[in-house]
Amino acid sequence: MASFPSSKEDARAAFAEAEAELKKCTYAIKERPQDIENYIRRSNAHLTLANFSECLTDSNQALSIDAHNVAALTNKGIALFELNKLDSAMETLNIAKEKIEDIKEDELLSHWHEKCSVAIEKRQAKLPFSPPQRKTTIKYDWYQTDANIVITILIKKLPADYFKHTVTDHTLAMELKIPGEGEIWKQHLHLAHEIDSAKTQVKILSTKVEIKLYKVEGIRWNALETGSELDKLKTFSVEPATSTIGSAKWDKLAVEVTEEEKKENLEGDAALQKLFRDIYSGGSEETRRAMNKSFQQSGGTVLSTNWGDIGKKDVDVKPPDGMEFKKWD
Repeated sequence: MASFPSSKEDARAAFAEAEAELKKCTYAIKERPQDIENYIRRSNAHLTLANFSECLTDSNQALSIDAHNVAALTNKGIALFELNKLDSAMETLNIAKEKIEDIKEDELLSHWHEKCSVAIEKRQAKLPFSPPQRKTTIKYDWYQTDANIVITILIKKLPADYFKHTVTDHTLAMELKIPGEGEIWKQHLHLAHEIDSAKTQVKILSTKVEIKLYKVEGIRWNALETGSELDKLKTFSVEPATSTIGSAKWDKLAVEVTEEEKKENLEGDAALQKLFRDIYSGGSEETRRAMNKSFQQSGGTVLSTNWGDIGKKDVDVKPPDGMEFKKWD
C-alpha cells in the first residue's frame, strides 16, 4: 500500500520509485492481465503520484478479480476521498473494515477511515438549515354530461409515468407520485353507478389530470360515490413531514391553473363543459338558478340563463332532432 513520505528528500525518492513502479507494473499487466497484485502495485504508484482517477481505475480492475481484497478496497476508498466523493469513499472503506478483525491492525486503512469520518462530520456541520417540508394538498373535482363522468385532478406539469389508475365497472383507483417529493397520493372510489370501464380515457395535461368515464345508463348522477349525499369538491392531503400549507399558496396555484387552462385548446365535450362552467361561475345568482332549473327539469336537454323566463314556468324535455322522449314507469 502507499506510504507517507516524511521529508522532501523522501518525497522525491518516493516519486521516482513510483514512476519506475508504474512502468514496471504496466508492462507486467500486459503480460499477465489477470494478476491482481500488478493492479494493486500500480494503484499504489498512482496514489503516490496523486493520479487519483487512475488509481480508482486500477483499484476497480483489481476488485473485478477479487471483490474482497482489502488493499484494493482501501486504495479505492482513498482515491474516492481525494476526488471529493466522501459518501462513496466511506462506503468503500467500511467494506474494507468489515474484511479484517481489527482495523487498528491496518494502519493505512485506519488512518483514512478516520480522516473520511471527520470530513463527513465537518461537511454536515456546514450544511445550510433546511426548513421543514411543507404539506402538499391534492384536490380533485368532477362534472358530468349525458354520456360521461369527467374527473379532474389539479396538479401542474405531471410526468406521464407519475400517474397510475385501475378501473372496473364500479370502482376507480388512482395513484399519483408528487413531483419533487416522492410522496404517493392514493384514492379509491366506489362509483355511484355502473360505467363501461373499457372505454375509460386518461389525459395528462399541463395543469391537470383528466379521467373520462363512460356511463352505462344515460342518467344524471347526484353524487360521484356510493353513499355520498352531496355533489361537492373532495380534498385529500399527503403529509410527508410537519408544517402546513397556507391558503394563499393554494389560491396562487389556482390562479395559475386558471390562466393556463385559458391557453389550452380544448375540443368537443371538454370545450363545451368549460364554456358552461365559465358562464355559471361568472354569472349572477339569477343566472345560476336559471341554469340549474332548466337543466334539471328538462333532463339535461335545455340550458337557459334567463331567470325572468325560466322562473315563471316548468321546463319541458326537448330531445334532439329525430328522437322521441318517453317516460318510463
